[in-house]
Amino acid sequence: MQAIANLIAWFAKPIVRIFLAIVSPISWILWAFANPEGAANLFICKIIDLVALVLPSTPPQLKIGALISSAGGSVPIIGSGILFDVVQMIGVMLGVVLVIKVYKLIPFKAT
Repeated sequence: MQAIANLIAWFAKPIVRIFLAIVSPISWILWAFANPEGAANLFICKIIDLVALVLPSTPPQLKIGALISSAGGSVPIIGSGILFDVVQMIGVMLGVVLVIKVYKLIPFKAT
């Protein structure tokens, strides 16, 4: 009985691979029609991932946290903690402005 099951599994492997090769692209196309925003997002993310593979990584001493720490060490009155808080607050303010600008771009809004 085990030999028959192994024989069926051995014969089924190529058939399953062919079936998956045909059905997978069709399911991706149907998913893209059902969810075009998600498909566009996935496509853009895949492009960004491919470009990121080619680009070199940022050295640790050139990352924002390291730059703030080195700038805070050179200005002893302010310190790196206060400088980091200022940079973080600027980021929050720019985020709020960005949300407002994007909201203003929405056509046919209630207000």
